[in-house]
Amino acid sequence: MALLALGDKHTFIEAFHVLLDGKAYNIPEPDPVLIHFDRAYFLLKQITTTRAGLIEKLGTGLLNEEISKELYSHFGCCLDFITCLFTSIEAQMNRLIPADYNYMEERKNCSMVYNAQQIHQ
Repeated sequence: MALLALGDKHTFIEAFHVLLDGKAYNIPEPDPVLIHFDRAYFLLKQITTTRAGLIEKLGTGLLNEEISKELYSHFGCCLDFITCLFTSIEAQMNRLIPADYNYMEERKNCSMVYNAQQIHQ
């Protein structure tokens, strides 16, 4: 891992090294909260765009292979949208766990203690 300075030179982000065709690149480590939220936003636009046409086709009373494929594709987008939103929230919650936090789980014959790093995994 490396640190890259942003435009203000006082903020640094983690990056990883990649060697492509003999040239070295530092690729900024993506923010998981933003990745999942951006994907959810993209899916919402797709859901909104396809919904009206799909409802119109379903209103004809016909259900053929083409409409079935569109329906399953639409529901797949809805499921992916929900999953991406949930993952974005989870990533943000994980970010808020203090580095020195320990979680203790009481069991019948022992106690298990997890530190913040173990919780993130």
